[in-house]
Amino acid sequence: MVDVVTDVASRIGIPLTNIDAVGLAFGEQYSQAIVNLFGTEVFTNNEAYLGIAKTLTEFEQKQPKHTILFSGYVFELILQGLSISNNVHDWPPELQNGIYIVSHELGHCKDAEARFRSSTEQSLRFPKGFDLDLVHSYYFPIFIDEFFASFHGDKFYSREHFAYNLTQDHDAITRIKERVNNYKNNYFADDRIFQIAINASALVWTYLIQYGKLWVGKYRTSFAQEPVPEILKYGFLEPSVILLLDQIFDVLIKTYPNLPENLEAEFKPIWNQISLHVGYKFEKRTEGWYCFWNQTTGFGTA
Repeated sequence: MVDVVTDVASRIGIPLTNIDAVGLAFGEQYSQAIVNLFGTEVFTNNEAYLGIAKTLTEFEQKQPKHTILFSGYVFELILQGLSISNNVHDWPPELQNGIYIVSHELGHCKDAEARFRSSTEQSLRFPKGFDLDLVHSYYFPIFIDEFFASFHGDKFYSREHFAYNLTQDHDAITRIKERVNNYKNNYFADDRIFQIAINASALVWTYLIQYGKLWVGKYRTSFAQEPVPEILKYGFLEPSVILLLDQIFDVLIKTYPNLPENLEAEFKPIWNQISLHVGYKFEKRTEGWYCFWNQTTGFGTA
């Protein structure tokens, strides 16, 4: 495990002295290891995604200190791959994913060093009922973190692994859509409209985050010039939206590690277009936020 992490860190350009701790936990021990290493019980665990790695960066007198935890599953993939060949490109795409995950987590570390930014932990809460502005404030930093972790991640992987990641993202998005649909089937019961608003708004941000990771994930690869949707016909975004996003992403790369002013504001009209494209409309009124879907059959205060 140590050799794999240090090898990837060296390729990405992270001094080994900046890595404070690397942990490995199997099965149910993973959630307890999160508490032990990070002092929190928060990690991704829902119908769409299950967290299998977590990174924390803190600065001590301007010196970055990275703590990384991996689920044992990650290194089970790597060990299976090594039993085939020492060359990652000889591995099946699903096994290449082990190295990709290590690389992505170290990409978070590299981004933290470049932007001189300690890790932050926040939860999405609605003390006064559903608020789309709170949704944006929660997911926008996640988008930025994931985009630049993928930007720095070691570009070892094959086009086949990239296509594999596309299918994984598509499956996860499908699971979120199914969860929203389950709430829509009985939207007058309990807090169903509230849940529809939360999950539908999260779904739109998931589209944005995953497209950003895919777009920048092929940066500096042999297939860098191929449009993402054409690699596996991953067409959840309209061409006009893709054009706007591509322009913003180009600016992000050129201005990094600084972020353009009012960047979050630029995303909101794009977010609205994607939301309408997948069938949801959010509208703020005096009495609160409304969430509409299938305009003739469903609406209500969220």
